Amino acid sequence: MKFKYGLNIIKELYLFELESKDRINNKVTVPIGIIVLLVGALVFFSKDLKNIEMNGTGIIFFIFYAAYIITILVTIIFVVLSYYNYKYRTLPTEKSLDAEITRVIDYYEANYVAHFSKYQKENLIQDNVDKRMYNHYLKATEKNRILNAKKNRYLRLSGYSIVISLGILCGLFIFYQLSFNEDPIKIHISNIKEVKINHE
Repeated sequence: MKFKYGLNIIKELYLFELESKDRINNKVTVPIGIIVLLVGALVFFSKDLKNIEMNGTGIIFFIFYAAYIITILVTIIFVVLSYYNYKYRTLPTEKSLDAEITRVIDYYEANYVAHFSKYQKENLIQDNVDKRMYNHYLKATEKNRILNAKKNRYLRLSGYSIVISLGILCGLFIFYQLSFNEDPIKIHISNIKEVKINHE
C-alpha cells in the first residue's frame, strides 16, 4: 500500500531529473561558445610568435602562452566529459510493461483461491503493479540523479577553467604588448632615372 502513496512522488522526481538533464545540456552551449573565442585569441597570438623578443618579458609571454593552451585543452576536456557518454535510464517500453502486468494478473488468477482469497483480487493486482512501477521509477531516478550530478560537476569545473583561461589571457596580452617587436618596414628605391620638379 505504501507504494501507492509514494508513486506520484517518485514520478515527480523522475520527471525532475529528466528536466534537469535538459537544462544542463542547454548550459553546455555557453562554454562551447566561449571556447571558440578563446581559440580565436590563441590563433591571433600564434601568428606573431616570431616577433616576440626572447628577453625577460618574452619568456614570461611564452610561459603564459603555454599555460593558456593547457587551460583551453582542460576546458575542452571538461565540456566533453559534461556532455558525452551518458546513458540515462528510462522506463520500460509499453510492450514490456504490458507483459509485466499480464504476468501479475495471471499469477493472481492462478493462485487467488489457494493463497489470497481473503483479499480482493483487484486490490492485490493494483498494489503489485504499483509496487513494480514504483521500483521502475525509483531505479531510473537514482541513476539519472547520479548522472546529472556528474554532468553538473564537470560543467562547473569547465566554468572554473574558463575563468582561469580569461585571467591568463589578460596576462598574455600584457606581455604580448611588452615583448612584441615588429620588424621595421624597409623601403628600397632603385633605378631612379629622372626626378622632375614642377614649379607653378
